[in-house]
Amino acid sequence: MSFLLILTILLYLVGENLNCSTDQLATRNFRALLNENEITFLFGLWLKNRHKKVSSKDSFKVRAGKIHKLMDDYHFTFLKHFPKPGETENFHLEFRTNPASVRETVFYGPSGAYDYQFVNFLETKYSRDKNWLSVNKNYNLSDVKNLYINLKSIINFKLNVKDFGNDFISFYSFSFNNYIFKKNPNFTKILDSLSFGENEVVNQDFNGIGDLN
Repeated sequence: MSFLLILTILLYLVGENLNCSTDQLATRNFRALLNENEITFLFGLWLKNRHKKVSSKDSFKVRAGKIHKLMDDYHFTFLKHFPKPGETENFHLEFRTNPASVRETVFYGPSGAYDYQFVNFLETKYSRDKNWLSVNKNYNLSDVKNLYINLKSIINFKLNVKDFGNDFISFYSFSFNNYIFKKNPNFTKILDSLSFGENEVVNQDFNGIGDLN
């Protein structure tokens, strides 16, 4: 599969598992969906292996379904290493100190907050880093917060004005000629600090959920 096809599959999984309209929230089975950490894990593996060629005749939706199934199977590999209830008197202590159960709880647990709460507390959380960012990266925490707000606004606008069909790459792409980037030049600096070169080798030591991604 090509670089762009695999990226399409990943972005399709983003849309299917992380996005929905407000009227769908009450009927979503969140246990059956991949969470943010699982999606990030898949992107990390893609970055590591993105230059490898893999042949497949499946459509991207079929391939995405197989990847989702594989991630579900991966989840169950942790569960079999959990201490079993009733086997010992100290089950709760063993569960809390068991490496597999700790990794599973952290990785598969919810984020613990809504996105707007992360945004509201961003400047407080990273207050001790603001001087370093200003000196070394030449942008500030309010720029980071405003970049997120603007990117989310662009996506919401796209959702309401045009049907992108299966062109997920265009839907999640942003033009630096957009007036938002022209008005806020520091936005590009932030994205540059989170970017990598097309031929850059990254994530070579990334193999499991406990590795640095």
